[in-house]
Amino acid sequence: MSKRAKEAQKHLQQKREQYHRQEEKIEEMKCTMQHTEEEIKQLEYVLEVMKSAEKGRKRRVITHDKIKEYFASFSRFFKNMTGQSAVQFRNEQIGKN
Repeated sequence: MSKRAKEAQKHLQQKREQYHRQEEKIEEMKCTMQHTEEEIKQLEYVLEVMKSAEKGRKRRVITHDKIKEYFASFSRFFKNMTGQSAVQFRNEQIGKN
């Protein structure tokens, strides 16, 4: 094979590799754009919820005799939100083995 043909073949191989890297970058960018689009939608939703909550927000008054019940309810809610009940259940199961 002549020197020119070898150079042309080498150049062709380089261009194919460059094209392959560009395709990979495009796929990564598409994925990044999709995640960004989802985050934008979530943030728009949160903003709308916050706006609607501010419009309809009323001051909540808790009577003295309901304070204990309120804190117990809030404690259960917080415990469920943080997943403590699941962790506690797993720890109890491990201790029984």
